[in-house]
Amino acid sequence: MFLKQIHSDRSRYLQVVVIPMNSSSPLASVSLQHPQAAHAHSVENGPRMLTVAFLALLCASASASELQDSSSSFSGEYGGRGGKRFSHSGNQLDGPITAIRVRVNSYYIIGLQVRYGKVWSDYVGGKLGKLKEISLYPGESVVQVTGKYKSYLRKLVFVTDKSRFLTFGKDRGRSFKAVPSHPNTVLRFISGRSGQSIINAIGFHWDVYPSEHGNC
Repeated sequence: MFLKQIHSDRSRYLQVVVIPMNSSSPLASVSLQHPQAAHAHSVENGPRMLTVAFLALLCASASASELQDSSSSFSGEYGGRGGKRFSHSGNQLDGPITAIRVRVNSYYIIGLQVRYGKVWSDYVGGKLGKLKEISLYPGESVVQVTGKYKSYLRKLVFVTDKSRFLTFGKDRGRSFKAVPSHPNTVLRFISGRSGQSIINAIGFHWDVYPSEHGNC
């Protein structure tokens, strides 16, 4: 959101332009003639015009916030207690989820890593166990996650909009099912808690597919 002034030979205008986050298109634009250039109006109208501009700015800002809130949702956390918190909130700026790596042993999910666009997130968890990597097809998205947990995370199944099931871990423990709260939204990033040797818990953040990245 920002204010800018536009000058011309005959008049001066105050233009209010509102651009929501993660967008290059203005949500609203209001132009008001500056009182010094409006010879037909009295000086007293100046504060009133600026007040109108400010109110328009607030309304447009609220609309942008509502648009963002109406598409995002969170599922979780699923797992046990303890561990150090991690989040891929910043990684989602690199693009949609394009691949997932999960390390497992005979009982638990040991570690994980997610690729956003062409950039891998930091690896979290332990180093022991077997590492498995699955890539998503161009334009494919995760629309549901199921799994198992007890004291720690035991199984993850990422279900895509291409009807694929990306399965990691062992089928033991308490079941969970994570889905977005709003239609036409996908898994955008994950968060959770991990120790030096295991994944304690995981959560899933849903939002619209990032259109600026196309079909990665």
